[in-house]
Amino acid sequence: MSVSYPLALPSCNIESLSFELERQEAIAPEQGGRLVSVELGPALWGGKFGARPRNERDFDLWRGFIASLRGSSKLFYGRDTRRKWPRAYRGVGFAGLDRAGGGAFDGFASSFTLNGARDEIDLTGLPAGFVLAIGDYLDFRWDTSKRSLHRIVTDLNADGSGEGTWSLEPRVETVVPDDAVVNFTAPCCTMIMMPGSAEVLVENSNERRVSFDAKQHLEE
Repeated sequence: MSVSYPLALPSCNIESLSFELERQEAIAPEQGGRLVSVELGPALWGGKFGARPRNERDFDLWRGFIASLRGSSKLFYGRDTRRKWPRAYRGVGFAGLDRAGGGAFDGFASSFTLNGARDEIDLTGLPAGFVLAIGDYLDFRWDTSKRSLHRIVTDLNADGSGEGTWSLEPRVETVVPDDAVVNFTAPCCTMIMMPGSAEVLVENSNERRVSFDAKQHLEE
């Protein structure tokens, strides 16, 4: 069977994780001492993933995943593995939830609109009272494999009609088309492994460890 890209991130034995936004900016001093922040590009997600495989099979899964990335040349779907669903639905997912307008909720909003700054999103087609809180994630999906990942920074419940407006970071870049869909199940972004960051170790005690760093690759 051929390998299909972007690869799915193995979910087994993840022991350590750092997953945060990395701002591309510089500080430019003005005459008089005022400092001005200059944005050099969009904010991108950076990840540090560490796993301690419990058996040889899991170790081989991780080692095969890293080898298949061919250094930094292939993409994978990276995400905050601690947040497969919004916090209010952790451990249970969306089973049994219905959209306010009728029909089972499948983890996707029906539609979205953005404000002018593209850092606030209005969502429709949610369950009545649907809870999104600070730290929850959503992603935009388009063209089969393209993703843009965002973190909620305001607490709010959808109203009785399944609609609500939330602030998010980073702002939504214009590469995200108007016909993208908004997803809440295991939200992710496409990432590349950073050169030279991979470590695949078997220690004297036969304890296995795998780690690597990655950065978001935002495709147009």
